[in-house]
Amino acid sequence: ENEENVLVCIRIILELHKQYRPQMNEEIADFMKFVKGIYSNLPSHLPRIFEPRSQKKVKDLSDINVEVWLQDIFTVTTVLTD
Repeated sequence: ENEENVLVCIRIILELHKQYRPQMNEEIADFMKFVKGIYSNLPSHLPRIFEPRSQKKVKDLSDINVEVWLQDIFTVTTVLTD
């Protein structure tokens, strides 16, 4: 009988833990939105992901606007400098 009582107590504790666990913090929610956006936009990006890429040429690496390039580059891209 004690074993049955212990099992019932453990089940109750587990159910309480499931019901009252903390909500996701803001960073996790933001990350999940980011991942959802990636998968939602995947059909529109697929052609650009698999198209052949030419090498990028710049005079100096400091001339690169990384933010702009990341909007267009989805794969490994070689960058050549003078």
